[in-house]
Amino acid sequence: MAIRDRGKKKSQFAFGMPELIKSQRDLWRDTVRIVKSIVDEYEKWRSTISG
Repeated sequence: MAIRDRGKKKSQFAFGMPELIKSQRDLWRDTVRIVKSIVDEYEKWRSTISG
């Protein structure tokens, strides 16, 4: 008599839901994002004069 374990097949769809994939992708993008400072006009002007 064969054991028919469908637990894995049933749960695979949960990992393929579009909302879950999008949220995981957004989370990954936020973790690898480099925080850059905001440069205002004065800092741009000052960097062109000094260098």
